[in-house]
Amino acid sequence: MSSLTAPQLLNQLRSSAVLNQPSQTLQQGSLVGGKVLKLYPQAKALVQIGGGQMNAQLEASLSVNERYVFQVQQTKPMLRLKVVEGEKGKTLQSSTQLLQQLGISSPSKSQMSFVNELIQRDIPFTGKELKEALQIMEQSGPRSKASQILLDMFSRNLPVQSSVFQALYTKYTEPSSLTASLQSIFTDVESFGSQTRASLGHQLQQVLGRKGSGLSLDKIIMRTFMNAPLGEQTAALQLLQRSGHVSNHTSLSQIQTQLTINHNQSSAIQTFAALLEEQVNGTQSSLHSMDHLKDTGRNLTSKGIWEQIMSSKANHEKLPIHKAQQLLTVSDPVSFIKQNQTILQQAVKQLNASAASKESESSFVIKNSGELKGQLVSLFQQQLPVSKNTKSLLHQFSSILNKLTEPKGNMPGPMSPKLGQALNQLSESLQVSGVWSSLKGALSNHGASQPSVEALEFLIGSSNPTKVLNENPSPLKEVANTLSQVMNNQLPKGEAAKLIKWLRHGVQETNEIAMSSKDQFLVKLKAYTQLSGINYEYQLAERGEAPSSSLKGSILQAMQDPLASPVADRLQRVLNHLNAAPIVMQESEQSIQFNVQMPGEWFGIEQDVTMDVEGNKKENGEIDPDYCHILFYLNLQSLKETVIDMRIQQRVVQLTLFTDNSGVEDLIHMLKPSLEKGLEQLNYKLSTVRHKEINLKDSSETAINRVNTPTRKTGGFDLKI
Repeated sequence: MSSLTAPQLLNQLRSSAVLNQPSQTLQQGSLVGGKVLKLYPQAKALVQIGGGQMNAQLEASLSVNERYVFQVQQTKPMLRLKVVEGEKGKTLQSSTQLLQQLGISSPSKSQMSFVNELIQRDIPFTGKELKEALQIMEQSGPRSKASQILLDMFSRNLPVQSSVFQALYTKYTEPSSLTASLQSIFTDVESFGSQTRASLGHQLQQVLGRKGSGLSLDKIIMRTFMNAPLGEQTAALQLLQRSGHVSNHTSLSQIQTQLTINHNQSSAIQTFAALLEEQVNGTQSSLHSMDHLKDTGRNLTSKGIWEQIMSSKANHEKLPIHKAQQLLTVSDPVSFIKQNQTILQQAVKQLNASAASKESESSFVIKNSGELKGQLVSLFQQQLPVSKNTKSLLHQFSSILNKLTEPKGNMPGPMSPKLGQALNQLSESLQVSGVWSSLKGALSNHGASQPSVEALEFLIGSSNPTKVLNENPSPLKEVANTLSQVMNNQLPKGEAAKLIKWLRHGVQETNEIAMSSKDQFLVKLKAYTQLSGINYEYQLAERGEAPSSSLKGSILQAMQDPLASPVADRLQRVLNHLNAAPIVMQESEQSIQFNVQMPGEWFGIEQDVTMDVEGNKKENGEIDPDYCHILFYLNLQSLKETVIDMRIQQRVVQLTLFTDNSGVEDLIHMLKPSLEKGLEQLNYKLSTVRHKEINLKDSSETAINRVNTPTRKTGGFDLKI
């Protein structure tokens, strides 16, 4: 194996799929290199451009097997090409002449090399794009790195803009990782303005995957009802109702009424505690102040609050509270206070604790905390891993299936032509969506019998669904009811976001919620997407207003703060990292490719976790889990730099682990049986697990030395994926 660093290996594995992508989209006016394969009559030819071949109308007499630089005259109804400059081996001259034609009279060597690379790789470009790219390249750091980023932008059909370039340049070439960039800002947050400091500091802590408030999940939920906007409160209540923990008859106004009562009672307890403290400490000893204390205490008695204080979990010792009550009835309160000063001081502390507990009381909403956590996990597991469009199809299909299986008297009602046509169309759409494997498991988990599930599978896969429906009324009626339950538990966007927020808090911050490793990973991935704001622009376009708080939103706000100017470069670097994620997502008619980069603290390691996913695209736009390629890049304490290359073909998995640690073979042997079992449960088959060493040619080039951070003591291996 040739000497490679781990990042170089990762890029090499990434590029293996890119080379097999179809040719770039051609636009009118584009310039592109290509080769003439065959000549046809009437000035037509078969031309190869990149990985694709196409018929084209030519505007000049050309030679077979020669390469040319073409300008696209038109794309429809037939591709029409005009020769700009034939290379014929004179690469440097061709580049020079082409640049001169575009108005660049004295091109540099790096500019000519860049243009030649575009031509040789058959990457289309316009004159305007090329001028912009050359300007960016001249203003950037090392030309070779800038050139590679720009070539990648052209090959992906990305906008040739400075902001796009800076995002990709930061992600792929700068030595500072996302984790290090975030940490560098975190240390300087205190220098910002108060509003910016609070917002940005909180977001940085969450995005880094660190523990925050330490509040229990119950208190986080109640804070939503106390402080959040009305829309969030509504989503929270609907989520609790959908989980089965709160009755559907409970209204938001009822919760708000009880919260008001709790707040008023908490205030009354606090007032009494403050008056008692004044008397005990001797700061107020007048007859008037004592009367005020007694009146406040009697008010607590009349409203039954003393009983609640005595039963509060905040008060393990009952005597101090009992002494505070006794003060209200004694004939000589001054002497009583002097005799019981220490215990009354303790009563003040307990009363303040009772007031805080009453303010955040959740028992009227959350009856059983442990039960709620299990219900939230169950609700998360019931969510179908399908797109918004597929979910909409399933809702429509469920509604129509219920109408068609609804009995009228003792017999199913006759099928109307309109409903029959809708059933046929929806069945056909679901047939090609690839949703069945997920739906089948959900139906079985909800108690659907095997015959009813098989009947529904037959219905969806049939060329004549109406006939299947008429022949299987009973099992289809049963499964229609189960399907309704499944779809009723599918969460709209607001509730889904709230569920992820609560689960992340329970898993990441307080360790209150137990979930499988797979579910934890999904929760963390979804939570990071929400918290980081990598989809900020998409949400902004969709809603027409700035989305709720996220790191990207906080950084954009911080960059307007004059106090943040000393760290503006570091803020921009983090922004570049966040901008790169949606930029590198690439989608064509046949495939999808995207990248995820997260701070390693989410998974208990120090450096970034990077994951690339690329695969075939199903007709409904989702990635095909039967044919995909996944790359993990990790920097681990024991295994050091590690690349995991997973390739899936027809649900057969090939796994290659690249490390610079020859002792990993024993670990692979130990973990392989559990990997095989886990994949079988997901209907995948493990083919091979191989280990290859990375020969690091220069440790200074590796990601290990990107940040000098203290190491942790860990065991034999670091992270189970």
